[in-house]
Amino acid sequence: MKKKNNFAKDFIKRQYGELILFNLIAFFAIFILLGVLAISSINNTFFNDIKKDILAAEENIKDSLEYSAESDRLIVANNNNVRIMMIFYTNDEVFRYYSSNLLSYVIHDYDRFSRINEGLLGPWDSFDQELWDEYISAIATAEQNSIFNIDVNNLDHFVEFETVTTGTQEYTFMTRGFSMFNEDVPLVKYAKVLVMVNGEVNSRDQIVKIYIISAILMILAGAVASIILSITAMRPIIETLNKQIAFVSDASHELRTPLAIVQSKLENTLTKSNLTVYDVSEDIAISLKEVARLNKLTTDLLQLAKSDNYRDLIQLENVNLTEVVKETSEIFKETAELQRKGFVLKLEEVSALVDRNKMTQLLIIILDNALRYTNEKDKITITLTLINNDVHLEIADTGIGISEETKKHIFERFYREDKARSRETGGNGLGLAIAKTIVEAHMGKIQVEHNEPKGTKFIIVIPKRLRNQ
Repeated sequence: MKKKNNFAKDFIKRQYGELILFNLIAFFAIFILLGVLAISSINNTFFNDIKKDILAAEENIKDSLEYSAESDRLIVANNNNVRIMMIFYTNDEVFRYYSSNLLSYVIHDYDRFSRINEGLLGPWDSFDQELWDEYISAIATAEQNSIFNIDVNNLDHFVEFETVTTGTQEYTFMTRGFSMFNEDVPLVKYAKVLVMVNGEVNSRDQIVKIYIISAILMILAGAVASIILSITAMRPIIETLNKQIAFVSDASHELRTPLAIVQSKLENTLTKSNLTVYDVSEDIAISLKEVARLNKLTTDLLQLAKSDNYRDLIQLENVNLTEVVKETSEIFKETAELQRKGFVLKLEEVSALVDRNKMTQLLIIILDNALRYTNEKDKITITLTLINNDVHLEIADTGIGISEETKKHIFERFYREDKARSRETGGNGLGLAIAKTIVEAHMGKIQVEHNEPKGTKFIIVIPKRLRNQ
């Protein structure tokens, strides 16, 4: 038994580990999948409109680009999107024109140089050569920034993202480079469209950060949930396993005892070969009695083995339960009278949709149990009523009663409060377990209570559910 218990413990630990691991992997996979979908959705939500604006600007540039010789600058008509910035390149891939507001992202102190520029536009007598040199130097330095470059071998796709760091500030741009061919402006061979997307990137990163924190918390919660789910899932398995181990152990014990008796008696008979059948008749009678016990035990075991499919096995029909109770009671009434025990019937006229044979078997099990555990002058009472469309069957006796501990286990297989006494009376601890399977197969309930002032009372409740004729 110790080896079996060790096996059960090892099996349970292994199953716990596998279930927890499986649940954790499932939770982790779900959060990873949700994360990928969420980030993809966020990117699409935040940047799809920007890509559309860039493509629209590209078409607009190709269609409407003009050159103003008077001011030596390029003009793009219908460019109403203030977020769009442009850079144009000559055939030697050197930029020549760009949106002036790009400088605000690449010059460290753009506000100061803007003021310098405004001062330079004033009267000539206010011109400051040093300021002018500083201004030209700042622009030249800014124009060396990589954001002004274009890769002509890798055009016509979105670059996500080009980053510019100016002082302590970092700016992120979504860009797209493309080839140009415009007869009006033959000097321009390539163009680049830029949109500063700091707001979108920061918002996206913030949402992703919140999601990651939430995902970590959810994974931790998932770990706790997986443990709880594993315990919940394993509980019926553990109960079933423990019952199975106990069942096998008890069944082996029950089978071993009569087999040992039969073997002993047969060996004793063989050693006394000079005796007549009459001389060994007592040993033969004992052996036959034990064989009968074995036969009943194996029959009960077979019935319990099929109990999981009882609902498929029972044959439901409209049955007059009052007649069934009367007919079954007659089997025990004579025995009760011989043992000087009272036998009382309190029956209403009740019919229900049940299996007649199984209900008869149920009554036999409980009445047989009542007769065994009642003494002379005790009384057995059978009550049959119909309450709220449910059949109520009570079998009460004024016998020796049962303890509180027995009440908890009385419907378990092979359970007997006094095993030695039960074996003497022919019990094997399976009858009430079979009774419970019959009641449950009829979607009913069975329970045991103390009968006042003494004895035991079995209460059976089964739905009536009469079938229309």
